[in-house]
Amino acid sequence: MPDFSPARRSGLALALALLCLSAIASLILTARADEQAATSLPSSLIIGPDGNIWFTELTSSRIARLTTSGTFLEFLTPTPHAQPSSVTIGADGNLWFSEQSGNAIGRVTPTGHIREFRLPIKSTNADMVMLGPDKRVWFVSSGPYWHLSGTHPSHIWGVVDTSGSVREIPSTSKKGVPTNIMVGPDGNVWFDEPSTGSLMRVSPTLAVRAIKIPALLNVATNILIGPDGNLWVHGENSIIRVTLDGIATKFAVPTASSQPRNLIVGPDGNIWFIERRGNKIARMTPQGGHIVEFTLMSPQSDPGDLMVGPDKRLWFTEGTGNRIGRVSLDGEISEFVVPAAGSYPRELLTGPDGNLWFTEPQSNRIGRITPAGDITEFPIPSRVDTRLEHTPPPKIH
Repeated sequence: MPDFSPARRSGLALALALLCLSAIASLILTARADEQAATSLPSSLIIGPDGNIWFTELTSSRIARLTTSGTFLEFLTPTPHAQPSSVTIGADGNLWFSEQSGNAIGRVTPTGHIREFRLPIKSTNADMVMLGPDKRVWFVSSGPYWHLSGTHPSHIWGVVDTSGSVREIPSTSKKGVPTNIMVGPDGNVWFDEPSTGSLMRVSPTLAVRAIKIPALLNVATNILIGPDGNLWVHGENSIIRVTLDGIATKFAVPTASSQPRNLIVGPDGNIWFIERRGNKIARMTPQGGHIVEFTLMSPQSDPGDLMVGPDKRLWFTEGTGNRIGRVSLDGEISEFVVPAAGSYPRELLTGPDGNLWFTEPQSNRIGRITPAGDITEFPIPSRVDTRLEHTPPPKIH
């Protein structure tokens, strides 16, 4: 007969309790380990109106402020897991940011007070914000693929004024997916629709014109105002000049399948860009489209962001190369290894202190590099949004 005496039952209960406690402790330790391994995914570096460096933390749902001496202050979004992704300075002197999952546009004062403005169309999931020519904040949404259900408009762009009044406009095409937005020299707002191969021009009165450019099909391009007053964009292996009345001229990049990205105007008046697959930095004259390429020192380094530094040379990130690179106007390249291994440096910003600052999304740091190449890293305090996934969002405007 099995022993079901009180002592035996007490021993079994104790063993079961200890087993449960062990399982719970294991789950807690695993969760803590996962949290420690996570990263806040810092993005969208910008110099704020207070002279500090600001950025978004996608996975920790925070807007952060960093002084040039390395001191962080983080401000949690009222909506849990809002995933702030892009930030700009508004006409009111505050910072405005998009929320990929919060279905809102947020406003944060330089002292850190946050207010959110709910977007009228459900699941808008705004990706990018920018100050428009009309002093309103413009945004675009590429969002998750909720539009495939057919129950909502396709992707969306919209405007919000300083009082928080929002207007959203669905894309003209059901397949339209805007990914980048900028103000043109003509006072209009321009954005791309890779899924339709178009540039969209929107007047301050919200009149829209679509300009079809076949080379832009399925290419998420950045839009640059060139030194010649035209717009410049990139195809999968080409650089394209677009006049303000929509006439496009394509220039082939010499290296095949190079994947050009991140066009900027250099201090020499030429157009510079990275070749992500070609592992090169390239220079192009805006007059005749003559392209010169400079091969990077580290193979398959995955060049990313590109900008003019305080020393009038061009600086760039190398994601898989884990380096910050520098190239002179005549093509001399230098590379500097980021101390944290596997940090995948991504975005660059020239800071108010005359140094360059960059994000390290895989190591959860912000880095600083001097024009001489000395690097200092600053660990970001937060990593994840620890609030429950299904915490109801606050009632916001």
